[in-house]
Amino acid sequence: MVTLFENPHESPLAMFLLQVFITLIVCKILAKLLSFIRQPQVIGQIIAGIIFGPSILGYAKGWTEAIWPTSSLKIFQLIANLGLIFFMFFLGLELDLQQIKANWKVTIPVACVSIIFPVGIGCAVALWFYQMNEGIETSKTAFILFIASGFGFSAFPVLATLLNSMNLLSEPIGVQTISLAAVEDIVVWVVLAVASAFSSGGSALQGLYTLLLTLAFILIMFIVIRPIFGWAHGYYLRRENDCNVYIVVGCFLLLLIASFTTEVM
Repeated sequence: MVTLFENPHESPLAMFLLQVFITLIVCKILAKLLSFIRQPQVIGQIIAGIIFGPSILGYAKGWTEAIWPTSSLKIFQLIANLGLIFFMFFLGLELDLQQIKANWKVTIPVACVSIIFPVGIGCAVALWFYQMNEGIETSKTAFILFIASGFGFSAFPVLATLLNSMNLLSEPIGVQTISLAAVEDIVVWVVLAVASAFSSGGSALQGLYTLLLTLAFILIMFIVIRPIFGWAHGYYLRRENDCNVYIVVGCFLLLLIASFTTEVM
């Protein structure tokens, strides 16, 4: 008997294409509907994620097994993270570092203040929840830090998408906002690293180690890589007309190395 169509669950590529198709259709429909009330596209994407997630369609067992089987999630997550890497890279190309440098005296204090309140509320909620559930086996310190860090995250990619869709990314208010979010997320990631260390039986030194690695990475990128890349760009610009090819390839390779480094830190 001739089979016209194979079962898509037997092909990872077919499942991935089907998931992307459904995701794009739903996101575009929601974005169009929300445009009538002047909401950016990212709001439709967030709502689509909620619909596809465990809060709504996740309860439908048939939907999860048919469209989002567990075996396909790793591939989808891998491609999604790759897309996020390129999105953050192109976002960085649009940022004005001069404006960020000019506002750092305001950015740091405001970021610290804006972290204290949500993290403090998160600690209080976590402490209350931990006391209400005596059966929790996780370390008390790790549990509180995990919940508190969740309250402190700023959803940087979502914020950047919102500012970009509203054409505010290059404006002073957009630069200030994105700078604050970057500082907040760095601090919260350190808190999360400390929580991970406690949950795995480590100590707060793991958080300090993560912070030092992050600072070292930033310093190397600015002090070593940036001058070298600037010199190479000037060299090819003076001697060859097709220097754009080398610059683009160099940017791509540097992006891959930087992404790999931050992933394994």
